Amino acid sequence: VDWDQRNPAHAHADESHEVSTTDPDAVLALARRIGIDAITTFGSDPAVPTVARVAAALGLPGPDVDAVETLSRKNRFRTAQRAAGLPTPEFAVFGEGAGADAASAALPAHPRIVYKPVDNCGSKGVTVVEGDAEGDAGAPAAALGPAPRHAAARRRALEHSRAGLGIVEQYIDGVQLHGD
Repeated sequence: VDWDQRNPAHAHADESHEVSTTDPDAVLALARRIGIDAITTFGSDPAVPTVARVAAALGLPGPDVDAVETLSRKNRFRTAQRAAGLPTPEFAVFGEGAGADAASAALPAHPRIVYKPVDNCGSKGVTVVEGDAEGDAGAPAAALGPAPRHAAARRRALEHSRAGLGIVEQYIDGVQLHGD
């Protein structure tokens, strides 16, 4: 399955369907209709929650839904890091349903702040904002919206979030180690 018929796998697959891998309800409906025996994804982080939900709904082997949500949602992952006592950048969540405490969370005074959607990958919707003369860095998360660059970064993050949530966190300089 893939929403974009231009992707080459459609032409090479024995069977393909124009369904987004990030739409678990549509994938589940298709899986039930065609009677799948297994479900997996290859190299697509946003598709893993769909795989977990469909596998659970159909009683198939697959990753744990809660574990996948924790690992694939940046806000949940940061919260889990903090709870485990791991080094974690300071962060706040924003957007519809972010919770009352998120709006008052203070970010550290830092020359760079990163805005990103909680549920996307490949740097889609990510913006690094340099602190500016308006005194944005170190302000409560709710106050980060008025400065034009911060407002635009928040909008961009939310536009790329399926959940309508963004995360803003301190920028960490250094070498990035990741699973890619």
